[in-house]
Amino acid sequence: MHHMIFCCHSPEGAPPICTKSMVGTRNVDGMWGTANLVPVACGYIDADIGEFPGDHVCLWCDIAYTSTFGHDLPKVHLPIARRL
Repeated sequence: MHHMIFCCHSPEGAPPICTKSMVGTRNVDGMWGTANLVPVACGYIDADIGEFPGDHVCLWCDIAYTSTFGHDLPKVHLPIARRL
């Protein structure tokens, strides 16, 4: 298992996990994945700017279907019902 945010961002530049904690404290919050899950993009949403409720930093990660499922998912075909 690896920390998926640290695939794209340095652990040294990580923000504090909470608005009440100090810079330089350990990073407890994380998004973990297996070796085959490689993020396309990932990052942090700062709790101070009001985009995320609460006092913790929100982590986000974008993962491709091929990385997650091993292939592109087929298109879903919805059946059309006949009218009586």
